[in-house]
Amino acid sequence: MFFVVISRVKDKVLLLMRLILIMCILLILAVQLYGILKSSGISGNLFDKTKAPPDAIRVDQSK
Repeated sequence: MFFVVISRVKDKVLLLMRLILIMCILLILAVQLYGILKSSGISGNLFDKTKAPPDAIRVDQSK
């Protein structure tokens, strides 16, 4: 009986540790993707809407 309880607890702990490992891996991947998108010039405008691209043309609308 004691060994059955120990093996069930061990299975639950191993499952929990697997889930924690998967969550850590997904978090690391998300941080890496965010860093890639943040550092690239093309999609940098997705995060910063106030900054104009460097090759923008200014248009004067006064008549």
